[in-house]
Amino acid sequence: MKNNIKRSALFVSVISAVSMLSVSVPASMNASASEPDKIDVSAVMNAEFSIASYMPKYDFGKRGSYGSDGQNDYYDFLVIENEINELYAARNYPENKLSCSEVTLSQEAKDSGITPEMLDLSGDGLLSPEDYCIYLRALSKDYSVKFNVEETGAEIKSYNGKNYSEIVVPGSVYNDEYAVILPVIAINSNAFSSCSKLTTVYLNDYHQPNWKNCLGQPMNPEHKIMASSFLNVRDNAFAGCSNLTDVYFPQNIVMNDKYDNPVDGFAGTPFSNDKDHHFNINGVEYYRDSDTSDPKVFADVYTHYSLQNGKELGFIDETTSINDNFVKSMRRGLKSYITGIDIPEDIRYIGWKAFAGSENLDTVNGSTYSALGSDMKNTIKRFINAFDMTEFMDRETQAMLDDIVNELAKDGITRNSSDEEKELAAAKKIIERISYSEYNSVKGFSLYPDCLYNSFDYSRKNYISENAGLHTGYTMCGGISQTYSLLLDMLDVKNYCVGGNKHYFNVVNIDGSWYACDLSDPCNYCNRLLKANHALDYKAENARYRANLSVSDINSDLMRYDANLYGEPVFRFFEASKDRQFTDENNVYYFVLKDTDRSKLLVYRYAGEDGWTSDKDALDQRIKKLNDDSISTISIDGSVVRVGNIVYFIANEYLKEEQNDAAYAAAAKGNPKFRDWSRSYQNKPVTQ
Repeated sequence: MKNNIKRSALFVSVISAVSMLSVSVPASMNASASEPDKIDVSAVMNAEFSIASYMPKYDFGKRGSYGSDGQNDYYDFLVIENEINELYAARNYPENKLSCSEVTLSQEAKDSGITPEMLDLSGDGLLSPEDYCIYLRALSKDYSVKFNVEETGAEIKSYNGKNYSEIVVPGSVYNDEYAVILPVIAINSNAFSSCSKLTTVYLNDYHQPNWKNCLGQPMNPEHKIMASSFLNVRDNAFAGCSNLTDVYFPQNIVMNDKYDNPVDGFAGTPFSNDKDHHFNINGVEYYRDSDTSDPKVFADVYTHYSLQNGKELGFIDETTSINDNFVKSMRRGLKSYITGIDIPEDIRYIGWKAFAGSENLDTVNGSTYSALGSDMKNTIKRFINAFDMTEFMDRETQAMLDDIVNELAKDGITRNSSDEEKELAAAKKIIERISYSEYNSVKGFSLYPDCLYNSFDYSRKNYISENAGLHTGYTMCGGISQTYSLLLDMLDVKNYCVGGNKHYFNVVNIDGSWYACDLSDPCNYCNRLLKANHALDYKAENARYRANLSVSDINSDLMRYDANLYGEPVFRFFEASKDRQFTDENNVYYFVLKDTDRSKLLVYRYAGEDGWTSDKDALDQRIKKLNDDSISTISIDGSVVRVGNIVYFIANEYLKEEQNDAAYAAAAKGNPKFRDWSRSYQNKPVTQ
């Protein structure tokens, strides 16, 4: 779940190293996140350029290398992009464009007969990002694209180009509205259904360029394929491609969950029907791509019953990627039998929540996490949410929590300390270890997704995890609030992990009174300073901030209305929390805190298809399991809730504001004791 406040994203582990450097960058690179540097949009939009008209002039690259291949496609764009970006990186990203007459291209470009003038697509005698944006924009016109600006990615809805026998699907596309280059994260159903002549398709990873990150530094000097972007080939994406025999996979490939829909992205094609490309071994369904020199093998879904007896889940050695929700794709009930997983050492991508919920999973490659080699540990960190809610990973998180509690004890904070002392001390430990991260909107980028969370070699979907924060040093509001609840439970501070549809935080009982506590902003405080001042000593500033932190800095009333008590099964895996937190999946419990009486957490429930039917009896039964006399249930009737003699109005988030205003006026008519917490959806002041 995402915070409704956009924040920069940085890693604590990386920031420590970055802060030691004195970075000299142009003033324009120190612009705020709300006003990032932008390319000359008019130069891109007004360029008279057609790829088809210039063949073979712009045939620079082929798959995996420079050199002509007889086509103008995404591989040629990668050559232009790489050459220009390397020139800029070598000069620390100057503000001025580079003259063709004063630059020297790479030896590989020279060997291929490429000159600087050939890369000058704008024809102004200068080299700049605008030149390769012109090329990519021309390529992007062959596709109908849905831009997901919040997820910083693009989905290919359909292919509109010529009916070629061979197509190179781009790993990134140019967006006119925001003048940014975004990774292609999905190929939608039937996107290539019109390609009856298609025999060969090349799918590509997003090759993050060596461009500047949010600190003005090179973000990918080693030219790695980052784990921060994946390609989801959705069901029937190539339906109708009756001649498709060869598919070249990207490194980070996933497909739809097959539990409910057993149709794959290549269904009906000769490629999918070929047993050399689509096969089953020991119950695991695989796809092998058509690359004979460096084949990629994708583990798609588990389809066998034998796991009940074997208890071990293994993959063939050639496996390079594992699908999202791999375990959840199994028949229900089988996932709890997994006690061990054998993962090939050369695995390149593990999908989102691949093994999550396999509660008996104890080992990977026959070892606990702490006994694994550094390479496999780093791989697991990159895809840590794949191991959420498993004994294998949560055991290590518990050990880290134990260490924090021991540190607190040395500082004089024990279970016998006051609630306020424990709340503040625990908060400082969270802020010290975890940096707030999130998906930044494209509005905050210059040319590429350039904040560290979008550019480092971690999975972008790690953002909410009970394990991510402590193990990787970064997480979003969900991971922060989960970790904080785990720590407070160990210190015997009554609390709940809560969240609305936009943000997670905690409610904490301090000496008999309930307060809303939000650590997201404190975890992000030093990040904002670092982004504004690249030479900041992050560790020193973080220590100073924590030393001056007070309870009033973390307790806030901003989100105390209409937020749900977050039911998450992860708490069942931690002894101190399993009977203290809501652990129901898909719960619909909500609460309100009153100014006049903080002794009770007032809880109500949305139930029924309309979202407004009260189900107080069921909620009463659920509350009893918590054995918490500081929680009281309240009823709702239509769009109002009654608390004693006061009647409150609840805004329906699915209605327009004017519709809620009309409902509010109707409910308030003739009711002198009417109150309103409806405007919490718009973060407006609340009348009490």
